[in-house]
Amino acid sequence: MQSDASLGKTIRDSILILIFEFLGTLFLALLYNCTSQYFDFTGFLLGVFVLIIFGAKISGSHYNPAVTLAFMFRRDVGRFSRILGIAYIIFQFGGAFCGCLLALLFNQDGGNLAVQEPVGEHVVQAMIAEAVGTFFLSFLYLT
Repeated sequence: MQSDASLGKTIRDSILILIFEFLGTLFLALLYNCTSQYFDFTGFLLGVFVLIIFGAKISGSHYNPAVTLAFMFRRDVGRFSRILGIAYIIFQFGGAFCGCLLALLFNQDGGNLAVQEPVGEHVVQAMIAEAVGTFFLSFLYLT
């Protein structure tokens, strides 16, 4: 009987964590897409700060699948469940998708969602910048 109660508590705690990851990623994508078209990232940075502060105690405020993967494959595996990590990633993708849809709804012209440059021109530079940025983001979370 006691194991059933702890299982139910774990499920309830995980649902709250997953909802926070979903909402945090939704607001992160919405903030980025709505502020980047004006090239004023002050609101974005303040919003990210508030999101991280409010979500840190509840979900760890990963809000990025790369950060979740870094936590999943750490040496101290017992601290973060890999199954919970996969659920995090699913909810993060769902939150990012809904955030981009809301940004598209708020910005009728597309905002940052519209393609503005030819695809093949800066692909390598964008991939390198994404890899370096993801490395530093994961490094900051893991230290």
